[in-house]
Amino acid sequence: MMFVMVLTAIDPRQIHCGQGADLQVAMQTSLFGSGEVVCANVTASPQPLDDRSSVTFQPGWLRGSDVVFEQLRDELPWRAMERPMYDRVVAVPRLICTVEPRTFDASHPLAVITVALENALQTRFSTVGANFYRTAHDSVAWHRDSIRKTARPTTVALVSLGSPRTFAVRPHATHPSKTAETTRITPATRFRWNLGHGDLLIMSGRCQHDWEHCVPKERAGGPRISLAFRAR
Repeated sequence: MMFVMVLTAIDPRQIHCGQGADLQVAMQTSLFGSGEVVCANVTASPQPLDDRSSVTFQPGWLRGSDVVFEQLRDELPWRAMERPMYDRVVAVPRLICTVEPRTFDASHPLAVITVALENALQTRFSTVGANFYRTAHDSVAWHRDSIRKTARPTTVALVSLGSPRTFAVRPHATHPSKTAETTRITPATRFRWNLGHGDLLIMSGRCQHDWEHCVPKERAGGPRISLAFRAR
């Protein structure tokens, strides 16, 4: 039997977060979230995972993050995805889309963020992968990032918008079990960060070869958008 992946267009303004909470009012705004969109310099020091991989975490890197969240939530072409899992087809527990930042006007938040990251990291990002976690029950299982499903990027920069979520990292080779979309933080998890509104996390070196990461389900939390910039 052959399964076909299905993408369905979604208007996030029509989604509800459970128990009657509307998506547009479920996110708690941040102290520095309003106003002009400004990207800080990347000044945080890399944290080694091993002798070939590191993670750089800089909280509050993006100012004006409330504005960015609302604009991307309403404008991006969000899609609901289904995929085969064993003998059935299941819904992917988040909304997704991929955009080309250079198709936007230079003043658009995605263009501003892209230029700032490219200048800071001395690399070029042709596309941006966006994930919309509608509630704390949306998640992404243990995985390693790839470019066009074949190449492992040497740099992955994540910009987090909205409700804080756990970002966990563990070695890849010794933990083949993915536990599908019910991933929980386990003793095998080696590192974890709490990514909040406007935070930046950069994975460098051989992170996508030797390590894997996830955003597990949680008991409570509001909507979140994660922007993933990947470069070879």
